[in-house]
Amino acid sequence: MYRVSHHKNHHLSLGDGFLLVFLTRQRSSALVQYRAMHVDKKHALPRGARREDTMLNVWRTLLVGGIPVDYTLSLEEAIAKGHYNRVHPELTAANFPSRRSASEDITITILFFENSDDGCADTFEIRRWFDCQGYLAGGVCELLALGAKRPDYQLRSQIVALDEVWLNPEDDKCYAPILTCCTVSGVGRREVDMADVNIGWTKNVGFVTYAKQLRKGVG
Repeated sequence: MYRVSHHKNHHLSLGDGFLLVFLTRQRSSALVQYRAMHVDKKHALPRGARREDTMLNVWRTLLVGGIPVDYTLSLEEAIAKGHYNRVHPELTAANFPSRRSASEDITITILFFENSDDGCADTFEIRRWFDCQGYLAGGVCELLALGAKRPDYQLRSQIVALDEVWLNPEDDKCYAPILTCCTVSGVGRREVDMADVNIGWTKNVGFVTYAKQLRKGVG
Protein backbone atom coordinates (compact mmCIF):
# COMPACT_ATOMS: atom_id res chain seq x y z
CA MET A 1 0.00 0.00 0.00
CA TYR A 2 1.01 3.63 -0.09
CA ARG A 3 0.48 6.21 2.61
CA VAL A 4 0.12 9.95 2.55
CA SER A 5 0.63 11.95 5.69
CA HIS A 6 -1.94 14.51 6.76
CA HIS A 7 0.72 17.12 7.39
CA LYS A 8 1.07 20.23 5.29
CA ASN A 9 3.96 18.61 3.49
CA HIS A 10 2.93 15.23 2.16
CA HIS A 11 4.74 11.94 2.60
CA LEU A 12 4.21 9.09 0.19
CA SER A 13 5.39 5.53 0.63
CA LEU A 14 5.54 3.36 -2.47
CA GLY A 15 5.11 -0.20 -1.20
CA ASP A 16 4.88 -3.52 -2.96
CA GLY A 17 2.33 -3.50 -5.75
CA PHE A 18 2.37 0.26 -6.30
CA LEU A 19 5.11 1.38 -8.62
CA LEU A 20 3.99 4.47 -10.43
CA VAL A 21 2.33 7.48 -8.87
CA PHE A 22 0.10 9.84 -10.74
CA LEU A 23 -0.38 13.23 -9.17
CA THR A 24 -3.48 15.22 -10.08
CA ARG A 25 -4.25 18.64 -8.67
CA GLN A 26 -7.88 19.62 -8.37
CA ARG A 27 -8.06 23.16 -9.66
CA SER A 28 -11.14 23.87 -7.53
CA SER A 29 -9.39 22.99 -4.26
CA ALA A 30 -6.01 22.89 -2.59
CA LEU A 31 -6.13 19.11 -2.29
CA VAL A 32 -3.82 16.84 -4.24
CA GLN A 33 -5.19 13.44 -5.15
CA TYR A 34 -2.92 10.45 -5.25
CA ARG A 35 -3.52 7.40 -7.36
CA ALA A 36 -1.21 4.45 -7.91
CA MET A 37 -1.00 1.86 -10.62
CA HIS A 38 -1.46 -1.58 -9.08
CA VAL A 39 0.57 -4.49 -10.37
CA ASP A 40 -0.22 -8.17 -10.50
CA LYS A 41 1.42 -9.32 -7.26
CA LYS A 42 1.65 -12.92 -8.45
CA HIS A 43 4.08 -11.93 -11.17
CA ALA A 44 5.25 -8.61 -9.72
CA LEU A 45 4.67 -6.97 -13.10
CA PRO A 46 2.02 -4.62 -14.45
CA ARG A 47 -0.72 -6.56 -16.17
CA GLY A 48 0.14 -7.07 -19.82
CA ALA A 49 3.84 -6.30 -19.39
CA ARG A 50 6.47 -8.78 -20.44
CA ARG A 51 9.12 -9.89 -17.96
CA GLU A 52 11.94 -8.93 -20.31
CA ASP A 53 10.58 -5.38 -20.41
CA THR A 54 11.80 -4.87 -16.84
CA MET A 55 15.37 -5.94 -17.48
CA LEU A 56 17.66 -3.01 -16.87
CA ASN A 57 21.36 -3.75 -16.93
CA VAL A 58 23.16 -3.57 -13.60
CA TRP A 59 26.78 -2.57 -14.10
CA ARG A 60 27.84 -2.48 -10.46
CA THR A 61 26.66 -4.14 -7.25
CA LEU A 62 27.89 -3.43 -3.73
CA LEU A 63 26.94 -5.76 -0.87
CA VAL A 64 27.19 -4.10 2.53
CA GLY A 65 26.51 -6.48 5.42
CA GLY A 66 25.89 -5.88 9.10
CA ILE A 67 24.05 -2.57 8.78
CA PRO A 68 22.13 -1.98 12.03
CA VAL A 69 18.81 -0.32 11.27
CA ASP A 70 17.11 0.93 14.42
CA TYR A 71 13.53 1.90 13.61
CA THR A 72 12.95 3.02 17.19
CA LEU A 73 15.16 6.07 16.63
CA SER A 74 13.57 9.35 15.76
CA LEU A 75 14.58 10.76 12.40
CA GLU A 76 16.60 13.45 14.18
CA GLU A 77 18.50 10.78 16.14
CA ALA A 78 19.19 8.76 13.01
CA ILE A 79 20.53 11.88 11.29
CA ALA A 80 22.70 12.75 14.28
CA LYS A 81 24.35 9.31 14.19
CA GLY A 82 25.58 10.03 10.68
CA HIS A 83 27.44 13.26 11.58
CA TYR A 84 26.54 14.84 8.25
CA ASN A 85 27.84 18.25 7.25
CA ARG A 86 24.50 19.33 5.84
CA VAL A 87 20.95 17.97 5.87
CA HIS A 88 18.14 19.13 3.61
CA PRO A 89 15.68 21.21 5.69
CA GLU A 90 12.69 19.18 4.44
CA LEU A 91 14.11 15.90 5.75
CA THR A 92 11.89 15.91 8.82
CA ALA A 93 9.73 13.48 10.74
CA ALA A 94 6.66 15.30 9.44
CA ASN A 95 7.65 14.61 5.83
CA PHE A 96 9.04 11.12 6.51
CA PRO A 97 7.08 9.65 9.44
CA SER A 98 8.29 6.41 10.99
CA ARG A 99 6.29 3.32 9.99
CA ARG A 100 8.03 0.60 12.02
CA SER A 101 9.27 0.19 15.59
CA ALA A 102 11.89 -2.56 15.71
CA SER A 103 15.55 -2.95 14.87
CA GLU A 104 17.51 -5.44 12.80
CA ASP A 105 20.91 -5.94 11.17
CA ILE A 106 20.44 -6.21 7.42
CA THR A 107 22.56 -6.64 4.32
CA ILE A 108 22.10 -3.75 1.95
CA THR A 109 22.66 -4.11 -1.76
CA ILE A 110 23.56 -0.91 -3.58
CA LEU A 111 22.68 -1.23 -7.26
CA PHE A 112 24.00 0.89 -10.11
CA PHE A 113 22.20 0.68 -13.45
CA GLU A 114 23.52 1.19 -16.95
CA ASN A 115 22.18 4.21 -18.78
CA SER A 116 19.21 3.44 -21.01
CA ASP A 117 18.97 4.39 -24.67
CA ASP A 118 17.88 7.92 -23.85
CA GLY A 119 20.78 8.37 -21.43
CA CYS A 120 19.12 7.68 -18.07
CA ALA A 121 17.07 5.05 -16.25
CA ASP A 122 13.78 6.32 -14.85
CA THR A 123 12.24 5.62 -11.46
CA PHE A 124 9.40 3.53 -12.86
CA GLU A 125 11.79 1.21 -14.70
CA ILE A 126 13.96 0.81 -11.64
CA ARG A 127 11.05 0.05 -9.29
CA ARG A 128 9.73 -2.56 -11.72
CA TRP A 129 13.19 -4.15 -11.81
CA PHE A 130 13.31 -4.30 -8.00
CA ASP A 131 9.94 -6.01 -7.81
CA CYS A 132 10.76 -8.50 -10.55
CA GLN A 133 14.13 -9.45 -9.03
CA GLY A 134 12.91 -9.77 -5.44
CA TYR A 135 14.39 -6.61 -3.94
CA LEU A 136 12.83 -4.00 -1.70
CA ALA A 137 13.71 -0.36 -2.20
CA GLY A 138 15.30 1.01 0.94
CA GLY A 139 13.74 3.97 2.72
CA VAL A 140 15.13 6.84 4.73
CA CYS A 141 15.88 4.61 7.77
CA GLU A 142 18.00 2.20 5.73
CA LEU A 143 19.71 5.07 3.91
CA LEU A 144 20.67 6.91 7.09
CA ALA A 145 21.82 3.68 8.74
CA LEU A 146 24.09 3.01 5.77
CA GLY A 147 25.47 6.54 5.89
CA ALA A 148 26.21 6.25 9.61
CA LYS A 149 27.84 2.81 9.38
CA ARG A 150 29.74 3.24 6.11
CA PRO A 151 30.34 6.93 5.40
CA ASP A 152 33.07 6.01 2.92
CA TYR A 153 30.51 4.82 0.38
CA GLN A 154 28.91 8.24 0.32
CA LEU A 155 32.26 9.86 -0.48
CA ARG A 156 32.48 7.81 -3.68
CA SER A 157 28.93 7.78 -5.07
CA GLN A 158 25.52 9.33 -4.68
CA ILE A 159 23.13 6.88 -3.01
CA VAL A 160 19.34 7.25 -3.08
CA ALA A 161 16.42 5.54 -1.31
CA LEU A 162 13.25 5.20 -3.38
CA ASP A 163 10.83 3.59 -0.92
CA GLU A 164 9.63 6.89 0.52
CA VAL A 165 9.21 10.18 -1.25
CA TRP A 166 8.09 13.64 -0.20
CA LEU A 167 5.63 15.61 -2.30
CA ASN A 168 6.62 19.25 -2.38
CA PRO A 169 3.36 21.21 -2.32
CA GLU A 170 5.04 24.17 -4.02
CA ASP A 171 5.95 22.41 -7.26
CA ASP A 172 3.95 19.14 -7.05
CA LYS A 173 7.13 17.11 -7.54
CA CYS A 174 8.22 14.08 -5.54
CA TYR A 175 11.63 13.99 -3.89
CA ALA A 176 13.58 11.07 -2.41
CA PRO A 177 16.37 11.30 0.19
CA ILE A 178 19.86 10.93 -1.27
CA LEU A 179 23.36 10.76 0.22
CA THR A 180 25.71 13.09 -1.62
CA CYS A 181 29.18 14.50 -1.23
CA CYS A 182 30.81 17.74 -2.28
CA THR A 183 34.39 18.95 -1.89
CA VAL A 184 35.19 22.19 -0.12
CA SER A 185 38.85 23.27 0.08
CA GLY A 186 39.89 19.73 -0.76
CA VAL A 187 37.80 18.18 2.01
CA GLY A 188 34.80 15.97 1.29
CA ARG A 189 31.54 17.14 2.87
CA ARG A 190 28.85 14.53 3.44
CA GLU A 191 25.31 15.71 2.86
CA VAL A 192 21.77 14.34 2.91
CA ASP A 193 19.88 16.00 0.11
CA MET A 194 16.61 15.48 -1.78
CA ALA A 195 16.47 14.32 -5.40
CA ASP A 196 13.62 14.80 -7.88
CA VAL A 197 12.40 11.27 -8.71
CA ASN A 198 10.86 12.45 -12.00
CA ILE A 199 14.23 13.01 -13.63
CA GLY A 200 16.36 10.22 -15.04
CA TRP A 201 19.12 8.54 -13.02
CA THR A 202 22.65 8.25 -14.37
CA LYS A 203 24.88 5.21 -13.87
CA ASN A 204 26.78 6.99 -11.09
CA VAL A 205 23.79 6.93 -8.72
CA GLY A 206 23.38 3.89 -6.47
CA PHE A 207 20.06 2.61 -5.09
CA VAL A 208 19.65 1.19 -1.60
CA THR A 209 17.87 -2.18 -1.67
CA TYR A 210 17.58 -5.34 0.37
CA ALA A 211 16.05 -8.77 -0.12
CA LYS A 212 12.31 -9.08 0.46
CA GLN A 213 12.62 -11.87 3.00
CA LEU A 214 14.64 -9.58 5.28
CA ARG A 215 11.55 -7.51 6.02
CA LYS A 216 10.04 -10.42 7.94
CA GLY A 217 10.24 -9.79 11.65
CA VAL A 218 10.55 -6.04 11.28
CA GLY A 219 7.66 -4.62 13.22
